[in-house]
Amino acid sequence: MRNLTKIALVLFFMVGFSSIFASRTVCGDEVAEEEMGNRKMPSPASDFEYVRCDNQITITASRIREGEVAVPDEIEGLPVTKIGDSAFRGYRDLTSVHLPKGITIIKNNTFSNCQRLSSVNIPKMVTEIERCAFMGCISLREIMIPESVEYVGNMAFFNCSELKITGKTEVLKEEEEENKEYWE
Repeated sequence: MRNLTKIALVLFFMVGFSSIFASRTVCGDEVAEEEMGNRKMPSPASDFEYVRCDNQITITASRIREGEVAVPDEIEGLPVTKIGDSAFRGYRDLTSVHLPKGITIIKNNTFSNCQRLSSVNIPKMVTEIERCAFMGCISLREIMIPESVEYVGNMAFFNCSELKITGKTEVLKEEEEENKEYWE
């Protein structure tokens, strides 16, 4: 009985430990299998966690938590089209983000509380900037909303005290009084 208990414990730890490095499945596809250690993959994709769904990539997190980050246009030959919920949330030392041209949606809380974020581009294909996407980005000075944007969620730019919003500002909901002071 002791040997059976030992074998069960060994199997439990092996399965649990291997899941740290294993891929996840979303929409029937796998996330890239990448170790979380110091080892870097040759592709820029190694700096990101992501999911594949419907032949598109959604960035779910970044391993780069400070300085500048450039999200690749493609990963595994598929276009990066979304930045997922809270993907960069709370990366206080992130200063600049370059988003690829194929991004269509910036999800909820994507960059919230990135306190040193001072530069981010909104690509021309973006149609949605969801709720609280840039909330608390106190160092963000200017953002241009492209003509393609059809929806900006509640509090998307809340507590961005230095921010000036330019471009298609009419998509900002009228009930968002806290954003109106940033319009030009």
